[in-house]
Amino acid sequence: MAENGSDAKGSGKCAPVLQPGVGDSVVLRGTGRRWHGIHYSAVVVDERAEDDTVKVRYADGGYKRFKREEFTALVVPESECEDTYKLRAYEMDDEHYDPTAEVIEAVSSKRRLVQEAVRRRDFLEAHRLKEEIAEQMRSAERVRELRQQMARAVTAEDFLRAKELHDEIEKLERAMHGG
Repeated sequence: MAENGSDAKGSGKCAPVLQPGVGDSVVLRGTGRRWHGIHYSAVVVDERAEDDTVKVRYADGGYKRFKREEFTALVVPESECEDTYKLRAYEMDDEHYDPTAEVIEAVSSKRRLVQEAVRRRDFLEAHRLKEEIAEQMRSAERVRELRQQMARAVTAEDFLRAKELHDEIEKLERAMHGG
């Protein structure tokens, strides 16, 4: 267990982003009796304007959707988390490779471009980039889901299904990398 009460490992800093968007890494305060006082690393994977919610994927692979107001209140500011220990979005070994890790790195630079576009008042460009980021994250999430399904198919010795899933993964990964 880390010094801050978290059982997460690794190190990292909170994102200095005031309004985290899709692809941004954040550190969230735990809520409830069991998780209060613990900080958790997460990545924003979806935002919905229609119900004003934000969906995150925690480093352990779990998901949670928050009302934006609650989410904003739970984000740990950068000034409070210099010593926060957290898991990164990448996995620790090849068998648990997480394709969202590469996308998160690429998305970070695009988030900077979004912020630059907003500063220039080029809102159409900011919107286009935001949609591009969301699509990249959806594709990476889909690859991650397909990898899990493929592992279950192999365990069940359904090798034809595993082959279908493998082919779909390769096709998505080629598209993600511009091939």
